[in-house]
Amino acid sequence: MKIKGTDIIERNPEVLVSYLHSLHTTESYSFLNGCQDKLDCAPLYLYLQSLQDFQLKNVWNELVSRWVVFQRFHESQNDTVYHKSIYSKQRYRRHHTHCHPARLNDLLTDFIHKDPLKEIFVIRALVDNGCPFLR
Repeated sequence: MKIKGTDIIERNPEVLVSYLHSLHTTESYSFLNGCQDKLDCAPLYLYLQSLQDFQLKNVWNELVSRWVVFQRFHESQNDTVYHKSIYSKQRYRRHHTHCHPARLNDLLTDFIHKDPLKEIFVIRALVDNGCPFLR
């Protein structure tokens, strides 16, 4: 049974299209290339291209905040499987300066590191909080 990406993420990334007014960069993103056969990532990439550099740090910082909440939840549940997993040991830092598209792509690529769970985590963070919160 083949699972489509839209079956997992609750909201389709195309909801971001209505928030696109103009593109601020033509820099291409590639951090979700591993899931392009399961999900159309173009709306996510276009949305990021519509953000200005000072807004891109908000994308990263929101993702880090969500990761911390994810970790705290599992730590509070005394989840032994979680405590033995790599996720319990992964820490990320917020950024307080402008973030250029290439830098954000590198940060997200390193965060995901070919991990399907983290791909879903990033997609959900973008779709759930992408508009208008990250603007």
